[in-house]
Amino acid sequence: MSTIERFNIVESRLVEIAKNVQGVRSVSVAEHVGVSAFPRIYVWVRRGKSQDLKVSGTKRQHKWTFEYVIETLSGEPRRSYEEAKRIHWAIYDAIMADRTLGIKEFMVFAYPSVEFERVEGRTEAGDYGHVWVQRVEVELEA
Repeated sequence: MSTIERFNIVESRLVEIAKNVQGVRSVSVAEHVGVSAFPRIYVWVRRGKSQDLKVSGTKRQHKWTFEYVIETLSGEPRRSYEEAKRIHWAIYDAIMADRTLGIKEFMVFAYPSVEFERVEGRTEAGDYGHVWVQRVEVELEA
């Protein structure tokens, strides 16, 4: 299996996890689409690295960092915050329940919420929004 095939499988599983969170109305990969459906999640790969394995010259260990960008919007700031928080921890729990991401074709291990951050803002219409970013590291050999 090629490395890009492995990457696509990992990315697809992370998207599937986001789509399974109750109440999420939109999940997009890679691009920032201005869909007016909230809450919404973007799944972005942010960085990656690889290094030779000491025992094998035919494979490399890869570490890919993905981000779940969770966006919520509500007329009530507390409601928007609670929704962002609930989605963040639902994703975390789903990954912790199966750190292989359900992938059987190759060895993979995920580290959810290696870092997260939250920002808030207000729209011109007076709605309150929260953006909660959760970083997930994925390790595998390819």
